[in-house]
Amino acid sequence: MSDRLPSFVALILGGMLLLGACRESPTLSLPEDQLIEVMTDMFLAEAAMQRLTKQIKDTISITYYDQIYEIHEVTREEYLANLRVLERNPKLAKQIYDKVLARVNTLENED
Repeated sequence: MSDRLPSFVALILGGMLLLGACRESPTLSLPEDQLIEVMTDMFLAEAAMQRLTKQIKDTISITYYDQIYEIHEVTREEYLANLRVLERNPKLAKQIYDKVLARVNTLENED
């Protein structure tokens, strides 16, 4: 998993930088620490589902995502709204993704 981690983060960050280069920068509605925890769990869920077939992944991902929203007491809409804010603010997106990456690496090293 750690071999794919930098390329996955770079891909997402690159896309967000391209999408958000010319837009204004609204603020996050979730506290940064909470958003980082949600994004970390989303990343881990995606990594756990990586080898599943598309049909199984589609079914399981709904369950995983719903559980993550419940655990962190956020709605899907709140989470997606915050991702849109990051799309519009590349510098903030990089800061957040760097922290998500650091959190994932910390969790990997705890195993």
